[in-house]
Amino acid sequence: CAELSNLDESDQIFVLLNNEEMWDPSTSQILLDFYKREAKIEAIDDKNNLAMISFQCEKDISIVKISQKPLKRGTKVASISNSADKYHNFVSFGIIESKQTFAFEAENGKIYDSIKHSCYIYKGTSGSLLINEDLELVGMNIGYTKDLFGKIDYGIAIYCDKINQFLY
Repeated sequence: CAELSNLDESDQIFVLLNNEEMWDPSTSQILLDFYKREAKIEAIDDKNNLAMISFQCEKDISIVKISQKPLKRGTKVASISNSADKYHNFVSFGIIESKQTFAFEAENGKIYDSIKHSCYIYKGTSGSLLINEDLELVGMNIGYTKDLFGKIDYGIAIYCDKINQFLY
């Protein structure tokens, strides 16, 4: 768990990231180039593949609320993705397919407690948002599964309960 009460929030922006993506220079550089700032690593959670960075910023940005609702199969969701080499602000729609969280083995061999959803995602979209109809964050994409023919069939995300545990 990250303790947020001791962080100085004056003119500081806190950004939640996929921990694996934070160490990928192409992905993290896009964020830092946009804000033209150097970032400070505030917290890392290897178990749930999450990280938080902060940096000084004068720009107005939108804050996304994190859902407090329990996991429910069939919940309508949207994935908002950016890829360094493909699409920017790509939005796809689907539903949560999981009845409960499950152990997902990522390409790096690590296992994460995750959910499955039907939004279209593609390689390079780890760390992208998964939001519900109330525009609340319900998950962060970390991977995908493939069908028998090698086509991506489901997106995999860290569910908001793990994000809330990390932040609070």
